[in-house]
Amino acid sequence: MEYSEKLTDIPKEHLEDLRTYLNNVRTSSVRHFSVETAFARTDLDKATVQTVFSVLVQEDALKAKIEVRCPHCTAQQGIFTKRSEVPSRSKICIDCEREFRVDKKRNWEVVYEIVDGDHDFFPEDGQWQIRKFIDEEVDCSKSFFEQELKRFEKMDNPQKRGRDFDYFVGLLFQQLEGVDIRIKPNGNSGEVDVHMSCLDAQDWLYRLVGSNTFIENKWVSPPIEKSEIIDFYEKVEDLPNCRRAYFLSMSGFTKGQRTKTGALAKVRAYKDPILVDLYRDDLDQMIENASPESTLRNRQMY
Repeated sequence: MEYSEKLTDIPKEHLEDLRTYLNNVRTSSVRHFSVETAFARTDLDKATVQTVFSVLVQEDALKAKIEVRCPHCTAQQGIFTKRSEVPSRSKICIDCEREFRVDKKRNWEVVYEIVDGDHDFFPEDGQWQIRKFIDEEVDCSKSFFEQELKRFEKMDNPQKRGRDFDYFVGLLFQQLEGVDIRIKPNGNSGEVDVHMSCLDAQDWLYRLVGSNTFIENKWVSPPIEKSEIIDFYEKVEDLPNCRRAYFLSMSGFTKGQRTKTGALAKVRAYKDPILVDLYRDDLDQMIENASPESTLRNRQMY
């Protein structure tokens, strides 16, 4: 799996220091900040700050922009989202009234802006471990998965738990030989949680699910509604060579009543590709085996 530059080698106290700085920026009137300003207000070195900011940009927690400054008095002269937006011309500084070239890179500085949203900036230790294991395609034991599931059950923040759960399920499916797992990036709620490529997978798995499949994961309560199944299928049917896709719900699916069609009936109605409903019992079986193989084989006929 491809993943942005890892932060596991950076001491936790340094990340906490930077988290405090970013949270202070978010609650202040400051909109843009640089590596230099963060360096001046924390105990981190510039290289570490740059590394962390680069990761947060990849994770959609920060947005990088170009700030143009006058080379004579350093006054800010404009902020641009892309290089192509910087005009190729000279400009008179509004502060010192001296002329300079706006498009000269020596007059630029990269600044950052916090993306709207309730970002925690850095995942908890457990999530970093799961991400690292996915990235390195580590074979994990039953006890590891059991401990992680217990950690999720104790978490109070549903957003953090949901995000950790995506990586947890991704890691479970990573135990299948030859698959490539990709997790949706932060901030893209319209994307499916886990994408699994099976081009190099074992023959039984390729024949079962095709060259690609999706796994959607929901910890939330109450049971999944029909509208969520429809939304999921709209993404699945656009996936090339997908025979089966999976929707894992820890709270089950609505069954409907009388003339009202429930989510479960909607799951069973789709045939090309097939949708498979997975439950807490299915997850427990995957954890017991430290792999989803047995569960996927058993659920061939739904």
